[in-house]
Amino acid sequence: MELYLKEKTAIVAGASQGIGRATAKELAIEGVRVLAVGRNKHLLRSLAEEVEAAGGVAPLEMVQDLAAADSSVEIAKAALSEFGKVDILINNAGRSQPLDVIDLEEKWTETMTLEFERPRQLTQALLPHFIKRRQGVVLNTISTYELKQSSMRLRLPRQL
Repeated sequence: MELYLKEKTAIVAGASQGIGRATAKELAIEGVRVLAVGRNKHLLRSLAEEVEAAGGVAPLEMVQDLAAADSSVEIAKAALSEFGKVDILINNAGRSQPLDVIDLEEKWTETMTLEFERPRQLTQALLPHFIKRRQGVVLNTISTYELKQSSMRLRLPRQL
């Protein structure tokens, strides 16, 4: 299918598995130069091999944990350095960690950092570039797994 994406560039965070992997793969097969970001070096390598086998543009692999404080800036720098421009940002990193509504504060902080703060920071790191070029696409994806599990696990006492 021709999506008119050849010569475009993209960052896909959370590209080693799941939705991020599938997205990075399809973009690269369409001719997009992709910076595939994930924590697992071997999964990123196998992604690149799959893309090459399908005749696509092998993604640039970047092993990075988005939970790290400087990760957003490092990812933006790497993409701009390698590609010279970024057309598409896909914030997809996250982990399925079920939380109770009244769970430990540290767990909520970890989840909010990874699934809200880092995508916001990565977007902000690229906004000056998008504004200067007067173009750029940002797509944020997130799982509802935590909420489904939380609502199922919340147990209230019989007597309040």
